[in-house]
Amino acid sequence: MYFPNLPGYFVDDYCVLDLETTGLKALNCEIIEVGILKIRQNRPVSKMSVLIKPKVLPLPPFITSLTGITNEMLVEAPTIEEVSYWIYDFIGNDPILGYNVAFDLSFLKVHTTKHTPVNSALDVLPLARICFPEQRSHSLSSMTSLLHLYQNTHRAIDDCVATYQLYTLCKERLKGSTTKQIDEAIDQFKQNRRQQYRSNRR
Repeated sequence: MYFPNLPGYFVDDYCVLDLETTGLKALNCEIIEVGILKIRQNRPVSKMSVLIKPKVLPLPPFITSLTGITNEMLVEAPTIEEVSYWIYDFIGNDPILGYNVAFDLSFLKVHTTKHTPVNSALDVLPLARICFPEQRSHSLSSMTSLLHLYQNTHRAIDDCVATYQLYTLCKERLKGSTTKQIDEAIDQFKQNRRQQYRSNRR
């Protein structure tokens, strides 16, 4: 979906955002890495990648296993509040793109209270679903494997690169589609998945 103030699903200048965190719930978990890829005229022009020291260490072992981020890597890292101004200064007024972007924005809202952004945002996940509806899994790692995109998932800047590449492919597939047509396709995909879920439960 796209959020208020964004003119539809197609933008050429934006920032791709990805966070690595200690878990799934923003209220109970923390940010441990921020990645941002700045795009101008559909091409990457700069990036920001920073490790974040959480309030609670050590990290859960499964997070280290998933991301490769160790406790030793974070001991001397800045806190999220120490770099939050830098993060939002880098993003500026750009639309924020992400893969399941509401997840990343929820963590920023909770953990950077002094500088919460008001940028428009666009989620690439629904676009991937309607462009590749036959796929059982639309996780970023599944899509990068399917499409032979940049594969080094679960590090923030690498996920930004993969999301940018996937968004570029989706834009090409959806070229000529109106915002209304894309909205309807997303709604239809959700309806089909609900029906499949009900059928599987019988």
